[in-house]
Amino acid sequence: MVTAKAKVSEESVEEVSVIDVPSFYLGNYELRIHNKIIPVHVAYGGDFFVIVESKDLEVELRIRNVDKLIRWGLMIRDEVLRQISVDHPMQKNMDKKIKLVMMVGALELTTSDGKTK
Repeated sequence: MVTAKAKVSEESVEEVSVIDVPSFYLGNYELRIHNKIIPVHVAYGGDFFVIVESKDLEVELRIRNVDKLIRWGLMIRDEVLRQISVDHPMQKNMDKKIKLVMMVGALELTTSDGKTK
């Protein structure tokens, strides 16, 4: 179960806190796709997922690039399934496949550092 709390002042939300399932970072890996080395990070937060920076794919995270991003996502997922195995430290009977790809880009807001507190 996920619990969320928001601190509201007049008509705007000032803070949000979320208590979620235990999460952890598994490590950095490199995938070889089309003779290109793609650095990725593997983590767990309710499910295993791989994180890739869009700059490493040379594709901007823009709606106009959705077809390219989908193709990259599928290729990354397929290579992850071939190259990386995972184990949950507390749930040994859990599915050991990474099925989710999260693509991230550079921060665009100058008022945010992207960090959570």
